[in-house]
Amino acid sequence: MKERLLVEGVKGRVREVYEKLDEWPHGWPHVESVTHTIRGLGDTLGLSGEERETYALAAYCHDLGRLGEQEAKKRAERSAPHAYLSVAPTRRILRESGVPEGERLSRIIHTVRVHSDWHYEGNEPMAKTLIWADRKDSLGAWGLLRTAQWHLKRFGLEINPPRCDDTEGIMREAKRTRGWIRDESRINPEIEHVFKRLLGFVLEWEDDERDEVQEELTRREFKYTKEAREELFG
Repeated sequence: MKERLLVEGVKGRVREVYEKLDEWPHGWPHVESVTHTIRGLGDTLGLSGEERETYALAAYCHDLGRLGEQEAKKRAERSAPHAYLSVAPTRRILRESGVPEGERLSRIIHTVRVHSDWHYEGNEPMAKTLIWADRKDSLGAWGLLRTAQWHLKRFGLEINPPRCDDTEGIMREAKRTRGWIRDESRINPEIEHVFKRLLGFVLEWEDDERDEVQEELTRREFKYTKEAREELFG
């Protein structure tokens, strides 16, 4: 109970930061999806109750640097990668929430700092899991739909984001979005070009080698992701 209260407290503080973020693909729905995925892997990974909450803390905090990245962009300034920018606010929020300096905090900070390294060669299981969960959200069925709709919003697509666990809603939105693409591409060929670029990222993700944890992260969703991709790209 104490651990869950800690995580809920951190979740509330972190959400206040994400609500200031304009970039929807990496906003609060993304963070919730990544955390949901990691929590669902608890049994598969054999995590203890405290370790599950440690993974959740890293998941909630991993993109805190997106706000600093956004502010630098508005000032037309270059910034450090968002993973590095996430370290300071992660440490501050966790320390203020009662997580002491020590191995647990160090592991979370390390995981947050390397979570964008898709070719991570370290030995921290939490980092490996977060990297793949983050990637799965971006290029899995729900993440693909969310990212596609975000890119198409500037062309006039109405966004109706389903929940990350609403499989029927995701497929329904994928079908609606693809129908919109077919209609609008006749007017603006750039729309189809955007989707071909997204498709290239998805195929690259599916071809990557995976370890056992990464296989478990994609095993249940692979067919579903393929179906959603076919709905979007036809």
